[in-house]
Amino acid sequence: MRLILFLFLCYCLPLSAQVPGLVTDPSGHTQYRCPAGWTAQVQQQQQLFLWTAEARPGDPESPGLLVAAMPATSVAPTPALLQDFLQQLVGTVEVLRTEQAGADQLQWFRASIEGQQAKVAGYYTYDPSSGYVFCSYFSALPTDFGRLGGMQLLCASLSRDCAAYAEKTGDSLAQDSPTAALTGNWMQVVSYQTGEVYEEPVSGKISYGSYGYGHLLELRQNGSYQLTYSYDNFTQGCENKAAFTEEGRFEQEGEWLELQPTAYEGAFVVCGQRTDEQKQRPPTRRFQLQLSPDGQNLRLHGQPFEYTISLEYDAANQPYFEETFQKQ
Repeated sequence: MRLILFLFLCYCLPLSAQVPGLVTDPSGHTQYRCPAGWTAQVQQQQQLFLWTAEARPGDPESPGLLVAAMPATSVAPTPALLQDFLQQLVGTVEVLRTEQAGADQLQWFRASIEGQQAKVAGYYTYDPSSGYVFCSYFSALPTDFGRLGGMQLLCASLSRDCAAYAEKTGDSLAQDSPTAALTGNWMQVVSYQTGEVYEEPVSGKISYGSYGYGHLLELRQNGSYQLTYSYDNFTQGCENKAAFTEEGRFEQEGEWLELQPTAYEGAFVVCGQRTDEQKQRPPTRRFQLQLSPDGQNLRLHGQPFEYTISLEYDAANQPYFEETFQKQ
């Protein structure tokens, strides 16, 4: 255990980033830090040393930290190891963003961990003095990732300063002109009778003529959003309707906007039969920022809402579909 402590001290001591609410390793073996109340432990598997900290051990939805230390004689000390090692742990991952901090590398991933969709922050560094490579990760459900600090939490646990690579969420959105331009109301509306795609909101509601469907997406400066979905159609002698409201958080990663819903609720009516429906933690969805054909306006293109009443399906015959939103 003394060797483990030495290795982790070599990695952890160079910087002194301070983040409120963190405590020194509860296991007592390292100088790493984690949120108060988390459980930490150190393990050795041959030449691989692992430090882990979890909010709720045994819970597949628990956020957690992991640091893996391995000798450079057993692995190639390159930044590519950060993604490779994560894939060995959880399977296929999607890289969302990569940043270089000198010889170190920071990466943001999307992954499925024990059946749960998660976001992962990763930090790679090589310490020539000890001859060890360190791959460190913070993973959480998308709704918890930003709330707990994302990459900033991982860096603070390692005593690294990553302020220059902060996620664009919360109040920082209002100070970042490209992202702040996204805040406001975005609309997608289709009228089955007129074929109109975009129409103005009327009295705070979606208006699309006699029959059709539409979405109103409000992106707020504090990083939260509200998505309203409305559907109205008459088919096979029945009038079918739906009205839902979804709440959550959003993040921007380059050209991508990610919705992280916490819940939605509403109802749909099929031939007079009303069904109330609500869902906690719906799946995250991504929109791509695009320019209109004339290059004058921003658009959002992606999967707007999970719903059951419409017969809209994508090319793979899935009950999700893609639409393009235009800012109002």
